[in-house]
Amino acid sequence: MARRALILMAAIFMAWLARAQALSYKVAVLELNNRAKLTEAENIYLTDRVRDAMIRSLPSESFMIMTRESIQELLPPEMRVSDCADAECEIEIGRMLGAAYIVTGDVLLFAGKYRLNLKVHHCESAAFLGSEVARGDDLVGLEGAVRETAALLGERMREHSGVKIGGSLPGVFREGGGSEAPEDEWRIGDIHKAVVRFESNPPGAVVLVDGRIICVETPCSKELGEGPVRVSMQKERYLPREETVEIRKSGSDIKLSWTLDPDFGWLTVRTKPSGLSVEIDGKEYGDSPINDLELSPGGHRVKVTDRSYYSAWKDIMIERGARREVQLELKPREGGLLISAVDKVGDAVAAEVRVDGKLFGTTPCGGELIVGDHQIDVRSTRGSWQGVVAIEERVVDTLRVKLDGSLSSGALSSIGIKMVPINPGTFQMGSSDREKGRGKDESQHKVWISKAYLISTTEVTQAQWIMVMGENPSHFKGDDQPVERVTWFEAIDFCNRLSEREGLDPVYKVHEQYVSWDRGKRGYRLPTEAEWEYACRAGTKTRIYTGDNKHDLLRAGWYKENSDKKTHPVGQLDPNDWDLYDMHGNVWEWCWDWYDSYPIGNTVDPAGPGSGNFRVLRGGSWRDDSRYCRSASRNWLRPVNRLSYNGLRLVLDL
Repeated sequence: MARRALILMAAIFMAWLARAQALSYKVAVLELNNRAKLTEAENIYLTDRVRDAMIRSLPSESFMIMTRESIQELLPPEMRVSDCADAECEIEIGRMLGAAYIVTGDVLLFAGKYRLNLKVHHCESAAFLGSEVARGDDLVGLEGAVRETAALLGERMREHSGVKIGGSLPGVFREGGGSEAPEDEWRIGDIHKAVVRFESNPPGAVVLVDGRIICVETPCSKELGEGPVRVSMQKERYLPREETVEIRKSGSDIKLSWTLDPDFGWLTVRTKPSGLSVEIDGKEYGDSPINDLELSPGGHRVKVTDRSYYSAWKDIMIERGARREVQLELKPREGGLLISAVDKVGDAVAAEVRVDGKLFGTTPCGGELIVGDHQIDVRSTRGSWQGVVAIEERVVDTLRVKLDGSLSSGALSSIGIKMVPINPGTFQMGSSDREKGRGKDESQHKVWISKAYLISTTEVTQAQWIMVMGENPSHFKGDDQPVERVTWFEAIDFCNRLSEREGLDPVYKVHEQYVSWDRGKRGYRLPTEAEWEYACRAGTKTRIYTGDNKHDLLRAGWYKENSDKKTHPVGQLDPNDWDLYDMHGNVWEWCWDWYDSYPIGNTVDPAGPGSGNFRVLRGGSWRDDSRYCRSASRNWLRPVNRLSYNGLRLVLDL
């Protein structure tokens, strides 16, 4: 009998416990809104301290504080509490969690000190039960203030729910009776609220009223109770503004429009000459002039650099809300050029020389030039010469040119390949350390191209290939589209066959997998890697011959962004200054050279190492990002590889 009595008592107790648990209130402490830009770990830690404080301040028999893990499990995977911008959204999340109350908060960094504005809402009625603010000079101080602040919110939840300090719930062990009817006459009375319009100049400020965020971005309109309130507007890089404002209801909106003072000054940088790279405190800001750049108050170093000029800098002070202008004049780095000219038979000629379009003198002549690449144009009644010369600091280059007017006419092959002349000259091969997207194998060095040559204006087309080889290996079919899926050995064979077709001596001797180049023969051939880059640049030193930016490539080549994943007919986009098309994109172009690191120092007519495993390709293709389509970009493949983005361009010696 005693055992049955114990079992019965246990059943009664479990039933009571289940009823009490059913009547307990679930409280969800949501992730704090991290407006102070704490680390993720710091924000989680602070949220957990609020959760611990609620556990300590609320009776466990009446309130159940949800864990962070249980909140995450109940929410859909795609929903994040931090995505909410207002209380309505947060209350809806609380309802999804089955919570009676939600505790939310905003972590703020205000005037160099931390504030935690905690709020509590009743989920079923969406009632706002109040807010409390914890303050701290630092995160440790803020953590210490959390417990007391959370306890005040706990009192509001107990008052709203009717739970006494002892923890009893409404309807549990309650005796007595009475009437809920009011003794006095009931009426709504006057509504003491007004609509306030908040605006700021500039817009986009956060608005706080009595320490609670009510707008995350101005302009906005909110209802406020009548009476004095403390209003604050805050915006990044601007000084916060805070005032006590008296709210009085009127027939229209109350407008509160403030101008925020900038927490920065403005700097304008001009250089002589313009177009030079500007650094401020070690960070690049583009080429001069730089206009109205926003900088924080205090000391800054402005530095201007360029490979053709000696660097110059100036230390300045920026005052809050003030404008400052800096002008720097740079002294050029210079080298020298001595130039003379002869005609076809070797007789000296007095010819006019222009450098970068400006008159330089009459041969023989000389003078100082700024370091860098310069376009040289020599003309007389007995012929002309054009080329590019790279001037080095405190070095005098001697240039003796042979005038030959016949180069201007170019050539046309028997299968319709148009070729244009490329005059001798010097250039900087490779890319500078500052070039965006550069490869490690692009070390910059000076190259002299000593002999003129002809190069085809476009890549070899499928129609031209078929006339010589009798078949079409291409994946993307089209007579005017570049031939592709061509191995390096097939490109060599095409050159020899075209030479024989036109009565020229083939330059390549092929024995099984070994190919040699007879430089004494004048037939069609592949360009060397140096000849290819020299022709591609056409005197430019930018990433693409049309400019330095990604959108400049849209005018010059078919690549990943505009090709629609296929090749396009040749010659449709902008040519370079030497009338060459598609040097960027469409298909990679085979070169003669074996792939290897560039030689150290200046070179003349380089043709690559004597042996290797891979042959060089240049120019990028329809499938590549812009960085692979730069003038300096290098690629390499085994000579037997056959891919839908490999083609060729021809060279003919003069």
